[in-house]
Amino acid sequence: MYSNDNDLRLLLVDDERMSADMLLGMFAGESDATLRCVHDPDSAIAAALDFKPTVMLVDLRMPGVDGLDLIHRLRDHPATAAVPLLMLSTEVDPHVKAAGFAAGAADYLVKWPDRVELTARVRAHSNACLVARERDRAAAALADSRTALLRRTEQLAHAQAALHEAQKMEAIGQLAGTVAHDVNNILHIINGHLQLMRIENPDERARRRIDAATDGVRRGTQLTTQLLATARGNSRTSESIDLGAFLRGIDGTVFNPAGAMPPCALDLASTPSCASLDPIELQKVLAELVKNAREATSGGGAVTLVLDSEQVAPRTAQVPAGSYARIRVVDTGAGMAPDVQRRAFEPFFTTKSGVQGAGLGLALAAGFVRKHHGHIDLESRAGHGTCVTLRFPLQAG
Repeated sequence: MYSNDNDLRLLLVDDERMSADMLLGMFAGESDATLRCVHDPDSAIAAALDFKPTVMLVDLRMPGVDGLDLIHRLRDHPATAAVPLLMLSTEVDPHVKAAGFAAGAADYLVKWPDRVELTARVRAHSNACLVARERDRAAAALADSRTALLRRTEQLAHAQAALHEAQKMEAIGQLAGTVAHDVNNILHIINGHLQLMRIENPDERARRRIDAATDGVRRGTQLTTQLLATARGNSRTSESIDLGAFLRGIDGTVFNPAGAMPPCALDLASTPSCASLDPIELQKVLAELVKNAREATSGGGAVTLVLDSEQVAPRTAQVPAGSYARIRVVDTGAGMAPDVQRRAFEPFFTTKSGVQGAGLGLALAAGFVRKHHGHIDLESRAGHGTCVTLRFPLQAG
């Protein structure tokens, strides 16, 4: 018989085959009813799992089986716990009925009721079951909708934050483009006069002062260059780099120059990791990150630069699935408080006092990574250190 989700599906558990024939006869005129009879009580749960009834009839008196115990088992099983269960018995003792209701039965029928009464009761309980299932499906759909809405809201928030960041960087770029040229011109004029003073003044004490002023001009020039690089990037061409060989090549001059403490340990994977990057900018970014890590460990700690590859599986995180070359700068220094972490990538944000830092290190790194289609993460805990992770799309070596 054809059935759909709104049909009455009746499962009878009764050891007497005559009961099954009688029940089939009573429901002969019910076109939407599908019946199944089980004569072995021990197979009742398996039959329910297969048949998916909307109502069950269970005989309380079966040889070798306690009907009340079977009702308990059906109520305890997740697949049948919510299905209305009607007791069938020749007993009219109220205590027997009470025991059945206590076991979890929804109704009690004395064998055999009038056909009209039987079909009406069975249909009422079946309809209640169908309504409950529809309610549960609606609740599940609502929960899914809420989850999807929350996910879309989070995506919108991320998009708005990205737009805000892009607008902020564009504004900084416009400001930098307006100011940098004039500042550089002024610095060149100052530097030219300082060089003339050096030539004209042989006094050693004066030369030392001129050298200090020249160094200030040099640092000012570097700052304007960094500002332009942060806001607008640069036009240098990327090239395929074997990152392991590249990092080993600049170890002594960039990561561990003479006198630098604590030393920066290199932990480089033996498998080649290649990525398309601007080597000059990469060197600047890593030098700044290692310098920051070293400053964070000034009170004691270690600095390590780690290179390996990572396969990111599809997920809901910010990093798309794919193969990445991963560079991590790890320190065991002071770490960052949560409020500092939230602002760490903002241009000009710094916790250093005086002229110790311009607050562009992590902003430069983030701009460089984005320009090369990569991703940057920061993990830190106050008192336990910091890990800055750069991921770049992996290329075939």
